[in-house]
Amino acid sequence: MTHLGFLTGAEIERLGPPIPEDLEETGVSEALLRDLSLRYVANLPDATAAAVAGKLRLPCALTEEILHRLYREKLIEMRLTGTAGATRYVSIGSVAGGVALAAVALAWRGPDPVGLAAALTAMLVVFRHRSNLRRILGGTERRAGPPRE
Repeated sequence: MTHLGFLTGAEIERLGPPIPEDLEETGVSEALLRDLSLRYVANLPDATAAAVAGKLRLPCALTEEILHRLYREKLIEMRLTGTAGATRYVSIGSVAGGVALAAVALAWRGPDPVGLAAALTAMLVVFRHRSNLRRILGGTERRAGPPRE
């Protein structure tokens, strides 16, 4: 292997392949992923979405998508857990919490160092979630939990 200048061969191998964001990016047929998921669900003693994702070496969000499809086809049973509020957008909860903290701190303490720190934290939370908020407004952000039918 040739030297690329800024990364050694060992560093490149450690990086691994890019993480797929949808099923098509895996390069594996959906039928094969479904079959493997069914096998792991049947054989794992604690068949959680995270455990199946670990076996498939896929992100948990993609594995949950496969498992929910199997659930809708009544091929598996699922114990559904609570999600992040009514919208199921984690980013909205984070931003709302940060803004609410700032509002309460400023209303209760006024513009003292604690209130100003809370306001700066809220601005940082909004700034850090800006790409998620854009995706929510564009309708492309994934929701937490199972898809609603």
